[in-house]
Amino acid sequence: MSPALAFGWQVWTRHRLGLMLCGGYGLLLVIAANTLPVAAVPRPLLPFLLVLPCGAVFGYLVCIFSFSQEARLETCESGFPTRLWTLPLRTWALAGWPMLWGTTILASSWLILSCGVLRVSRIDLGLLMWWPALLLAVTLAWLQAIVWTPFPLPWLRAVVAAPLIGAAVSVPQIVLSMFDIGEELAAALLIVQLPAAYLLAVFGVSRARRGDVPRWTWPGWRTWLRWRSVTTVGRPFVAPARAQLWFEWRRCGLGFPLGLAGCALVWLMVMPWTARFFEVARDGSPIVPSFLLPELGNLLLAATGLLFLPLLFASGCGREMGRLSGRDRACALSSFLATRPTSVAVPIRAKFEAAALSTLAGWGILVAEFLLWFALAGHGAEMAGQFDALRQRYPAGLFWGSLVFLVVAGIGLTWLHMVEGIWVGLAGRAWVMASSTLGFAALIALVAFGSWLATHPQHWPTFTALLPWLAGGAVVLKCLAAAWSLRALKRRALIPSGVLWGALGVWLVLAMGTFGALYALLPDAWFSVPGVVLGIVLLLPLTRLALAPLALAWNRHR
Repeated sequence: MSPALAFGWQVWTRHRLGLMLCGGYGLLLVIAANTLPVAAVPRPLLPFLLVLPCGAVFGYLVCIFSFSQEARLETCESGFPTRLWTLPLRTWALAGWPMLWGTTILASSWLILSCGVLRVSRIDLGLLMWWPALLLAVTLAWLQAIVWTPFPLPWLRAVVAAPLIGAAVSVPQIVLSMFDIGEELAAALLIVQLPAAYLLAVFGVSRARRGDVPRWTWPGWRTWLRWRSVTTVGRPFVAPARAQLWFEWRRCGLGFPLGLAGCALVWLMVMPWTARFFEVARDGSPIVPSFLLPELGNLLLAATGLLFLPLLFASGCGREMGRLSGRDRACALSSFLATRPTSVAVPIRAKFEAAALSTLAGWGILVAEFLLWFALAGHGAEMAGQFDALRQRYPAGLFWGSLVFLVVAGIGLTWLHMVEGIWVGLAGRAWVMASSTLGFAALIALVAFGSWLATHPQHWPTFTALLPWLAGGAVVLKCLAAAWSLRALKRRALIPSGVLWGALGVWLVLAMGTFGALYALLPDAWFSVPGVVLGIVLLLPLTRLALAPLALAWNRHR
């Protein structure tokens, strides 16, 4: 078997289930686009059938071809699998074949989607018909080069990855939008980056293959004050919980704020171009929310994307925070961790506290970057005018109260998104991780049903009559699951009774606070006491938080 086929066979055997699901989803999209009439799919449903699932598919392909799901991005070592270093191949082939396979499959997947689905569905996206194929290929190539290259400092890879990749893919778009150049020149700026990324990948793999990894240390405040011996140890921890919190923060606490800072920086760089795209394509593209554009303005609407970045990052970082330390963090708990003389509550509390610190750090960096962009980018006066026009359309109390509630709710939801999926990684079972993706499919199905219902008003009375029963049944099921999990925690004494009752009290305070804020902010015509109560009970997580210590105990004693 040739090296090219061997690399392709290896990727297929290790990820055949995920690749089959991705291929099946793409095949269903192509068949549906070529058989169903265009009017059969409501226009508001297109982002949920295309943008979200296709984004997940492309993200999955980027992860498996860059080997980033097996690597620790915060370490100095190369993320290239060490099992491949002993193959009888030269380094240029060892790094080249995975890059060629990945870039080709990503670009081909987008071309199939654009030609087989978008063009058939009469969605004219202009440059977006072929431009993302180059963007995906360049993004994967640079990510492979960065992940496979050893770095002299820990966390340096995570710091430079997002800004470098963002600048590489955004500079040609900015040049294309700001200067009167041809599309061919802008595409050439992307194409010439592929051999540059390949050369960097070959350089990094060759150094890692021969063990040439430099070791530096970050300068600290003690370095500037006095000389310190390498044998000096720090102050001892006062309690195991403090040691565990320090360990969780050092292990994965910085990933969320650093990644969010890099992505926010890229978003701020392209935000004027995004605002101009919103203004030009307000009536011709399904991905532009035309009903919000007159209300907020193009620049302010583009800035609202910053509010969704923490929520998107928090879900992925929560899965990473829930994973266990060790070489294979997706499998059973090692004997060293299983026999650690601490209760289950100690690591769970440390993970929750580390998530809270990471959330506050990420939002602080996000606000600081936005204020810096507002002061230096030259669009502050335009955004201030749009903000002032929005403020004058609403009463002062309602406007500022809604703004404060939006910020507080964003921070709280970020933390909840980060901790609600911790139990999946703590369970240590592959089938648990696979089944957790069903929630995403249920969300898409719910949105699809809502869009279908919006275009069939004859079914509104029937659904309106069934909605209270459906919501009540869902609330009953959630309450039963929460009662079972809390009873299991109390019966097995995994969490102290005081902490358990305190957590229930905090949950009730959050629920009542959310109810009071919505009662004060929403108009009387929009406020329904039963609907708000059912919505709070359904959306505010309790069972998933209680499952975290149960999952860790399940993994610890198997």
